Amino acid sequence: MISTGVAAEPLRTLIIDSHSDFAESIADLARLQGLQPTCVSTLAEALAAMEADDYDIAVIDQWLPDGRGIEFIAATRAANPDVITIVMSPFVSSEGTVEALTEGAFAFLTKDGDADLTLDTLRRARDNARLLKENRRLRATQDRILEAIPDQLLLIDPLLTVVGANLRKDRFTLVHPPASLPQPLAELLPPLAHDRLEWSEFARRALEGEETERSLTLKEPCGRVRNYVVQFLPITGAAPDRLALIRIMDLTERIELERRLKESEGLAAVGRLTAIIAHEIRNPITGIRALAQLLRRGADGDDAESIDEILALTKRMSATLADLLQYARPPAWREEKVLLSGLVNDLVKEGRRWPACEGKTLEAAGTEATGLAVNGERDRLFSAFTNLIENALSMSPDSGVVRVVLSTEGNDAVVTIEDSGPGVEEEDRSQVFEPFYSKKSGGTGLGLSIVRTVIDSHGGRIEIGSSEELGGAAFRVLLPRISPPAGGE
Repeated sequence: MISTGVAAEPLRTLIIDSHSDFAESIADLARLQGLQPTCVSTLAEALAAMEADDYDIAVIDQWLPDGRGIEFIAATRAANPDVITIVMSPFVSSEGTVEALTEGAFAFLTKDGDADLTLDTLRRARDNARLLKENRRLRATQDRILEAIPDQLLLIDPLLTVVGANLRKDRFTLVHPPASLPQPLAELLPPLAHDRLEWSEFARRALEGEETERSLTLKEPCGRVRNYVVQFLPITGAAPDRLALIRIMDLTERIELERRLKESEGLAAVGRLTAIIAHEIRNPITGIRALAQLLRRGADGDDAESIDEILALTKRMSATLADLLQYARPPAWREEKVLLSGLVNDLVKEGRRWPACEGKTLEAAGTEATGLAVNGERDRLFSAFTNLIENALSMSPDSGVVRVVLSTEGNDAVVTIEDSGPGVEEEDRSQVFEPFYSKKSGGTGLGLSIVRTVIDSHGGRIEIGSSEELGGAAFRVLLPRISPPAGGE
């Protein structure tokens, strides 16, 4: 058995009586039981002492100069519900005894009663106080254990009422779950969870041993998809209540890590393949382009058109090879402080000169936050945002608008690229970052994969949503920001 150390701690006892001699005699009896007594003479002093310190036992006179003993019980019940109170009176009456016990007194004794009875009552009060203190310690330990468990745990009865939970883990529950239990399960879980899983049927099947685990996918308001596994675990020996434990495990990060691992493995394979391609194809392509350029000088008519087509095709092949090399390149890291306001302004200034921006508006917002910075490699971030802005411009119609917005969210700096194009379809959002996935004619499908690789290497993440103002797509890049000094940006 693990010792809690409670028995070795002295139990503090408050003795409240206006007769100092009687109070001292009770204090002597308390010391015989290993208690640590403190004496006060009025109700006001007693309430002040209870507010200032923690006491385990209180022995109080029923009749005090400024009040009654049972008033002490009522006044301290909310803040100190575990204090064991013994009420003492010069005389015993059935009404007084019932009133004191109804208020929550542990015992009601007469002052001229048998000393052995008083001593025995103090002993029982001591034992009960130790049990209560140990129970508080165990509850606190249990709370700390539950708080350390990353999973959501819900203890439910057959009516799907939650009778216990580690509600601090409220990612799966509603944003502000009620502090008091029991509560119906329906009031703790988001409505979407009920649409995706029939909890009562799941509970029935689990109790009958047919099915104890299901997968559940939910989308957060920001658009991010989270993946859960829900386990229904009947508790053996819980009859007749038939309690059960619902364990909700958030596997989103684990799945993301597995995805990144698979992507890294694929990246290594692409790297090996790219080395072969670069060796076997790059030199011949360069030779073909050189020869074609020589032939173009003296060609005209159909011959010139055919040579131009050769040059265009070899240019496309070179671009594809460059994308492969960029995707396979190990993420070198040259850490520096990157001021995002300057980066965004430079991106917009350069982007307005691109052919894709002709007839369209490219603008910046939020760049007045001049001190907003992240750690990273400026050139690689510039290249990643360039890719996103070029995509947004290409998807926007004539006279369309592309906006780069700089903001913060918690500990992250957020760069949002939004446009007035058609947006990204819901079913495509989970695939656009996959290598070689592209709906653009002639595209390699590596551009957004490279963007995500860069953002991942900076400890950030990228999300896809819709622009409420412009109506098109909104790519949100979140990067851990450098905390500003106290009192400034």
